[in-house]
Amino acid sequence: MFKILKRGSNNSDLALELFSTLGIGKNSELSPKATNILRQCSHRTDVLKEMINLCQNPATPKELYIVSTAYVWLGASYRQLAIEYLNKYINVGAYWDGFPSGDIDLFGYEENQKDLNIARVYYDLGQCYEKEYMLSEAIIAYSTASKYEPHFAYYKVCVSNVYVKLGEYNHAIVNLINARNSKYYTTYTYKTSDGVVHVNKDYINAIDSAMIDVEKKQKRGYKYKPKPMRN
Repeated sequence: MFKILKRGSNNSDLALELFSTLGIGKNSELSPKATNILRQCSHRTDVLKEMINLCQNPATPKELYIVSTAYVWLGASYRQLAIEYLNKYINVGAYWDGFPSGDIDLFGYEENQKDLNIARVYYDLGQCYEKEYMLSEAIIAYSTASKYEPHFAYYKVCVSNVYVKLGEYNHAIVNLINARNSKYYTTYTYKTSDGVVHVNKDYINAIDSAMIDVEKKQKRGYKYKPKPMRN
C-alpha cells in the first residue's frame, strides 16, 4: 500500500503515532511522516495495516504489542494472525515498558498496572480463540487473564460461558462457585475526590448474574451451535 520504511525504533514510534489517532496512546501533535501516511489512508483498516508494515519482522515487546493489537483490531479475517502474534507477544512477557507498571487504587482495591495490561493480552487471545472455536485454548487464556486481574469478575464469567458452549455445565457452575468462595467475592468501598463514599458490588453482581444465566441454560437444555466457518 505504502512505501515500507527501513525497520527500526523510529518506525515503531511512528506506528504508535498512528495508534494515537485510533484512540490508543497519547494523541499529541503528529509528525510530518505520520500526517503524510494518514492522508493516504481512506479507512481505519488502512491505518492498522500501515502500522503492521512499519514493524516488519517484529521481535521487541514494543513491536509485538503494536502488531498483535493491530491484527486484533483488524477483525475476523486476520484472527489467525492475531493469535500468532499475541502468543509471540506473550512469549516476550506480554508487556513493554511504554506502559505504566506501578500499583493503582481502583474502586476499593489495589491492582498492579503491569498485571492489568498482561491480563488484557490474555483476554484478547481468549476472544480470538473463542471466535475461532478453539474453546479449550480460550478457557486457558481467560483463566490466565483472571490470575493477573483477579478482582475483575468478567474473566471468570468468560470461562464459564465457554464451558457452556462445550456443554460442560458442571464445570461452568463449579467455576462460578469457586469465584463465590474466593476473597474477591465481596463488597468494596472507595471515596472519590468529592468526598463521596461509593459501594462497589461489581464482582458479586457479575458472578451472581452469570450463575443465573448458566442455570437457566442448563434447565432449558441449551446446546451451542457454532456458525459455519468462513472459507
